[in-house]
Amino acid sequence: MRRLQIEWRGTGNALAALRQELEQYGHVAGTGSVDLVIEDGSQPLPPSPASAPWLSLRVGIGPLCEHGLPSLQLRCYDRERRLLTVHDVAREPSGNGQRLRQQATNAVVEWAALLVCGFSRDPAYFSATAAANAWPEQGLQELDALAFMHRFNHTAAPALLHAARTPMIERLQASLNTFAHRTVLNIAGHALTYRQLQQQAMAIQQRLLPLLEDAEAPQVVGVCLEKSAELYASILAVLGCGAVYLPLVPDHPEQRQHCMLTSLKACVLLENGQHPLRERFVSLDVSQVAAHSADMTQPLMHRHPRADEPCVALFTSGTTGQPKGVLLSQYNLAHFTAWLVSCVALDQHSRVLQFSPLGFDSSLIDIFPALIAGAELIVPSPDQRHDPQQLVELIRKQRVTHGFVPPALLSILPLDQPLGMTHLLTGGDFCEPCVIEQLAGQCQLHNLYGPTEATVLATHRVFQRGDSHRNIGLPIANSQVLILDENLQPVDEQVMGDLYIVGPGVSLGYSNTLSRADNPFVALTLPNGQVLQAYRSGDLAKWTQEGIELGGRRDEQVKIRGFRVQPQDIEQCLRDSRLFRQVAVVIDTAHRVIGFAAQPESGATLASLKEHARQWLPVHMQPSAWSELACMPRSNNGKIDRKALLAMPIPIPIGMDRCRIQDPLQAQLADVWGELLGLPAGELSIDESFFNLGGHSILLSTLLLRLREQFGRSFCLSPFFVSR
Repeated sequence: MRRLQIEWRGTGNALAALRQELEQYGHVAGTGSVDLVIEDGSQPLPPSPASAPWLSLRVGIGPLCEHGLPSLQLRCYDRERRLLTVHDVAREPSGNGQRLRQQATNAVVEWAALLVCGFSRDPAYFSATAAANAWPEQGLQELDALAFMHRFNHTAAPALLHAARTPMIERLQASLNTFAHRTVLNIAGHALTYRQLQQQAMAIQQRLLPLLEDAEAPQVVGVCLEKSAELYASILAVLGCGAVYLPLVPDHPEQRQHCMLTSLKACVLLENGQHPLRERFVSLDVSQVAAHSADMTQPLMHRHPRADEPCVALFTSGTTGQPKGVLLSQYNLAHFTAWLVSCVALDQHSRVLQFSPLGFDSSLIDIFPALIAGAELIVPSPDQRHDPQQLVELIRKQRVTHGFVPPALLSILPLDQPLGMTHLLTGGDFCEPCVIEQLAGQCQLHNLYGPTEATVLATHRVFQRGDSHRNIGLPIANSQVLILDENLQPVDEQVMGDLYIVGPGVSLGYSNTLSRADNPFVALTLPNGQVLQAYRSGDLAKWTQEGIELGGRRDEQVKIRGFRVQPQDIEQCLRDSRLFRQVAVVIDTAHRVIGFAAQPESGATLASLKEHARQWLPVHMQPSAWSELACMPRSNNGKIDRKALLAMPIPIPIGMDRCRIQDPLQAQLADVWGELLGLPAGELSIDESFFNLGGHSILLSTLLLRLREQFGRSFCLSPFFVSR
C-alpha cells in the first residue's frame, strides 16, 4: 500500500473525521503535486492538477422515515462527476438527529477509508461506476445540520399559525358578540354575561383612551385590582386600546409595584381609588366607571395592532432575583391561546377555574383561552383559594370542567372523591408521584412546561399512571426544543444538556437591556446557515423515548468537597423512597446540604428517610441537616420557596407585651400552630401573626384542613391576612 499525499477541500466535520482516520494509516496532507484530492462540497473548487484523481463526497437526503429522520445515501464522484459508488446509511430508530449524524459520520469514515485504501493499492480502483437514487443531493457538511433534528420536533400546525395572525383583541371582540347572552364570569355566586362584560370594558376604554393620547408607544397600562368584573373588563379595555396590559398583584409591596410601573414607563394605572401610588401616576378609578355610560356603537378594537407589537408585560424574577419585565407580542399570545383551546377542547360549554393570581403567567392559561372559546370563568373567593376543602367543594358544586392548579396545591387537596373535572392542568414545578397516581385515572392530567419568556408554554404531556414526574412531554405545535451541550451542539439520547426553546412562543424579550452574556434570548446559527431565534431556559434536560425529561437548573449546580452537586438529584433520590409526599433540598452558604420533608406516608419517619439517603447517596450528597415540616413553603406562583427553606428555623419575635395562652382551647390551637410552624407551642403568643412566624399560603391551607379535622368546623381567613 502506497502512502498517499492528499489534498483536502472542505470544512465539514465528517471530512475532518475522515482525514484524521487516514492520517492514522500514514497518509499525509499536501498541496501542489498530490496523489489524490478529496472534497466534501462545502467550498468552491479552484483548479487542481489535472493528473490527480478526485473523490467528491456527497450525501443524498431522502424522505423522513417512520422514526422522524431522513434516509441517507452516501455518494462518491470522480473529477468528471461520474458516480463511482454509493453507500446507504442505516436508519436511526431513536429519532435523534445527533445520533444519526454520528452514525453517518462513522459510515463516511469507514466507507471512504476503504475507497482510499483500495486506490493506494491499485490506481485503477476507481474505474467502476454506480447508480444513485433520485434523492436530492447536498455536500457532506449537511450532515452537521442533521444533528439539530429530532423526531419530537416535527410539530408543524399551519392552521394554528394562520389563526395566530388574527390579533387577540379581534378574536375577543368576536367572542363577546357571538356569546353575548352566555355567562362569562361567576364571582362569588354573581354571574355576568359576555354582553355585560363588553359593556363594562367599553365604558372603561372610553375613559382610558383620552389618557393615552399623548403617550409614546408602547403604551403600558398597569392594572391593579382584586378579582372582580372591573378587573376582567379592564384587561379587555387595555387590549382594545392597542396598549400593553401590565397586571399588578394588589398585596405586593408598594415599592415593588412602583419599580414595575416605572421600569416599563407605564402611562396609566387602573385601580379602585385606594391604591397608594394613585397620586404618583396618571390613574383611573375604574370602580367609579358606570357600565351604562358606554357608547356601544363603537368597536372594542380601537385599532388593528401588528403581530409583532407587545400586548402583555409580565414580571419574572428569573435566576438573578431581580424582577425583569417580559414583553409578549400579539402573535405570542394569539398562538398560545389557539393551541391551548385546541389541546384541551375548550368550547362554550366549558367551565374554567380562574385560580391563578393575575400577576403570574399561569393566569394567561386561565383567562384568554376561555374567553376565546366562549366558556365560563369560575372565580374562587380568597377563602376558597386558600382553603383546599372549600376549593374542592367549589369545583364540584360549579361542575368545573377545566382548570390550572399548581403542583403544591394539588399535593394537599382532599382527593378522596373525584373532582369531576375533564381537563386538569398543572405545571411550574414537579408534580408529586402520588398525585400523578391519584389523578391520572380521574381526568386528563396535563403537565405544562414553559417559562414566561416563552409565553408560558413550550412542552406538554398528558400524565399516565407510572409516568416520571420529571417528564415534561413534547414540544407544542410549531415549537421546537433543542438540548445543547456547552459548545452549542445537540446531545445524544439520555445525555443532559441545556434546554433551548424555539418557535412562536419566544417572546419579544425583556423591557430592560441585558448584557449579551446575561441575555438568554439568543440567535443560534445552524451549520446550514439557518438562524433560529431561541430562548435559553437555564434548565437541564435530556431526550428519552417517552419525551423530554427535566433535570435541575444549570445555575443551581454547586461544588461540595470538590464534587459538582445538583440539588434536584438529591431530591430525586428522596422522592424515590416514597416515604414523604413532599421533599426538598437546599444548600446554604457554607455548602451544607439541608434536607426537608413534609407529609409522611403511613408509618414513615424522618429517620427512615435518612437511612434511605445513606443507602443511596455518596457522603458528599447526603444532607447534613434535616427538618420535617407539615408542608413546604410555596411562593405565589406555586413553586417551592427555597429562600424560605434557607431561612428556617423561624425565630419567634420577642415583644414587650406577650399574650400568653390562657385557656385549653388556646392551648390546643397553639399545639397545632407549633406543629405546623416547627416552633415550641409553649412559647407562642396568642396575638402573634401566623405569617410573621414563618407561615405561608400553602401552610395556611394545611392549617385550615387540620383545624377542620380537629374541631369539626371552618374558620374565617380574613384575620390571618389582616394581621399579616
